[in-house]
Amino acid sequence: MLNSFRISKIQGALITILLSALFIFILFQKHVLEANDVSFASGGDGLKCTYGTLYHLQHDTTYWHFQGMNYPYGESVFFTGNQTFPTNIIKLFKDIGLDFSGKTLGILNLWLLFSFVLCALFLFLVLAELGLPVWYAVAGSVLITFLSPQWFSMSGHYNLAYAYVIPLALYLLIRFYHKPGFLISFLFGLFILIVTGKHIYFIFMVGV
Repeated sequence: MLNSFRISKIQGALITILLSALFIFILFQKHVLEANDVSFASGGDGLKCTYGTLYHLQHDTTYWHFQGMNYPYGESVFFTGNQTFPTNIIKLFKDIGLDFSGKTLGILNLWLLFSFVLCALFLFLVLAELGLPVWYAVAGSVLITFLSPQWFSMSGHYNLAYAYVIPLALYLLIRFYHKPGFLISFLFGLFILIVTGKHIYFIFMVGV
């Protein structure tokens, strides 16, 4: 019976994306439709991270130093809970005259939710690369994504909530071992640099 439901890897990837996006919309409808007016946390580290992001955009004059803490010396932006790379991309656009910093909260909320769609996609690719049937890889990737411990980080540790990091690292490793080369090595190194900018823990989780 299952043989009559054969689907290609591309179809499987698209189904994985659609299913995970649908479930996220059902579970987080308010956060999707009113992304710029809601927060995943109302206090604690979540509030601190939101403050760090908004202060950095509105008041800091450099991209890598944060003046909103540790007066009068400031602090490295990487240690503030600030979502450094997406925040600095918004800051760069603001500095060149394309200011949509007023939508920062919505952009980061949607990007955080979308990271779980990416998580499901890369999990699917990993399972497919390991030779599992496509339908099984679809079901497994979506189920694993929604059992991910990263959901708990949504309460405040936003930088650790990006669920695609470990699956993407595994996928890059698999691709490297299948066909070693400079390009995949460079991409993996760049990936480690970027996710370390999200949170220093990632250099241990991924870099090692």
